[in-house]
Amino acid sequence: MQAASAPPSEGAISAGLEANAQRLVRIRPVDETPGDEPATVISRIELRSARGDIPGALAEFAKLPPQARAPAEAWIRKAESREAAIALARKISADALGALTVR
Repeated sequence: MQAASAPPSEGAISAGLEANAQRLVRIRPVDETPGDEPATVISRIELRSARGDIPGALAEFAKLPPQARAPAEAWIRKAESREAAIALARKISADALGALTVR
Protein backbone atom coordinates (compact mmCIF):
# COMPACT_ATOMS: atom_id res chain seq x y z
CA MET A 1 0.00 0.00 0.00
CA GLN A 2 2.88 2.35 0.78
CA ALA A 3 4.42 1.80 -2.64
CA ALA A 4 1.12 2.71 -4.30
CA SER A 5 0.63 5.90 -2.27
CA ALA A 6 1.59 9.27 -3.63
CA PRO A 7 4.25 10.99 -1.52
CA PRO A 8 2.95 13.85 0.62
CA SER A 9 3.59 17.36 -0.62
CA GLU A 10 6.67 19.03 0.83
CA GLY A 11 6.34 21.44 3.72
CA ALA A 12 2.60 21.33 4.23
CA ILE A 13 1.78 20.81 7.90
CA SER A 14 -1.64 19.42 7.09
CA ALA A 15 -0.08 16.91 4.69
CA GLY A 16 2.27 15.74 7.43
CA LEU A 17 -0.60 15.38 9.88
CA GLU A 18 -2.61 13.48 7.29
CA ALA A 19 0.29 11.13 6.58
CA ASN A 20 0.71 10.43 10.30
CA ALA A 21 -3.02 9.83 10.73
CA GLN A 22 -3.02 7.37 7.83
CA ARG A 23 -0.39 5.30 9.62
CA LEU A 24 -2.64 5.05 12.66
CA VAL A 25 -5.98 4.21 11.08
CA ARG A 26 -6.85 2.65 7.74
CA ILE A 27 -10.44 2.44 6.68
CA ARG A 28 -11.21 0.26 3.69
CA PRO A 29 -14.46 -1.11 2.31
CA VAL A 30 -15.31 -4.73 3.10
CA ASP A 31 -16.72 -5.49 -0.34
CA GLU A 32 -15.12 -5.12 -3.75
CA THR A 33 -15.15 -1.59 -5.05
CA PRO A 34 -14.76 -0.67 -8.71
CA GLY A 35 -11.94 1.51 -9.92
CA ASP A 36 -8.35 1.38 -11.07
CA GLU A 37 -6.71 3.49 -8.36
CA PRO A 38 -3.90 1.51 -6.70
CA ALA A 39 -5.57 1.58 -3.27
CA THR A 40 -8.78 0.15 -4.74
CA VAL A 41 -6.92 -2.55 -6.67
CA ILE A 42 -4.94 -3.50 -3.54
CA SER A 43 -8.19 -3.75 -1.60
CA ARG A 44 -9.55 -6.20 -4.19
CA ILE A 45 -6.29 -8.18 -4.08
CA GLU A 46 -6.61 -8.54 -0.31
CA LEU A 47 -10.24 -9.61 -0.56
CA ARG A 48 -9.61 -12.15 -3.31
CA SER A 49 -6.56 -13.68 -1.69
CA ALA A 50 -8.40 -13.93 1.65
CA ARG A 51 -11.13 -15.87 -0.19
CA GLY A 52 -8.56 -18.16 -1.78
CA ASP A 53 -9.12 -16.70 -5.25
CA ILE A 54 -5.46 -16.70 -6.26
CA PRO A 55 -6.13 -16.35 -10.02
CA GLY A 56 -8.34 -13.34 -9.27
CA ALA A 57 -5.68 -11.78 -7.05
CA LEU A 58 -3.05 -12.30 -9.76
CA ALA A 59 -5.33 -10.65 -12.32
CA GLU A 60 -5.68 -7.64 -10.01
CA PHE A 61 -1.90 -7.44 -9.46
CA ALA A 62 -1.50 -7.06 -13.23
CA LYS A 63 -3.49 -3.80 -13.01
CA LEU A 64 -1.01 -2.18 -10.60
CA PRO A 65 1.84 0.04 -11.76
CA PRO A 66 5.28 -1.60 -11.46
CA GLN A 67 6.36 0.40 -8.39
CA ALA A 68 3.22 -0.67 -6.50
CA ARG A 69 3.59 -4.30 -7.62
CA ALA A 70 7.33 -4.53 -6.81
CA PRO A 71 7.00 -5.35 -3.07
CA ALA A 72 4.81 -8.36 -3.95
CA GLU A 73 6.89 -9.77 -6.83
CA ALA A 74 8.11 -12.78 -4.81
CA TRP A 75 4.52 -13.64 -3.82
CA ILE A 76 3.34 -13.18 -7.40
CA ARG A 77 6.01 -15.59 -8.73
CA LYS A 78 5.10 -18.19 -6.08
CA ALA A 79 1.38 -17.85 -6.80
CA GLU A 80 1.95 -18.15 -10.56
CA SER A 81 4.07 -21.28 -9.99
CA ARG A 82 1.35 -22.70 -7.75
CA GLU A 83 -1.33 -22.09 -10.37
CA ALA A 84 0.84 -23.72 -13.06
CA ALA A 85 1.43 -26.77 -10.81
CA ILE A 86 -2.29 -27.10 -10.10
CA ALA A 87 -3.10 -26.89 -13.82
CA LEU A 88 -0.50 -29.55 -14.59
CA ALA A 89 -1.79 -31.84 -11.82
CA ARG A 90 -5.33 -31.50 -13.18
CA LYS A 91 -4.14 -32.35 -16.69
CA ILE A 92 -2.22 -35.42 -15.45
CA SER A 93 -5.26 -36.53 -13.46
CA ALA A 94 -7.60 -36.08 -16.43
CA ASP A 95 -5.21 -37.95 -18.73
CA ALA A 96 -4.89 -40.81 -16.23
CA LEU A 97 -8.65 -41.07 -15.83
CA GLY A 98 -9.05 -40.99 -19.59
CA ALA A 99 -6.64 -43.90 -19.92
CA LEU A 100 -8.64 -45.95 -17.40
CA THR A 101 -11.97 -45.74 -19.16
CA VAL A 102 -13.43 -49.03 -20.29
CA ARG A 103 -13.76 -49.38 -24.03
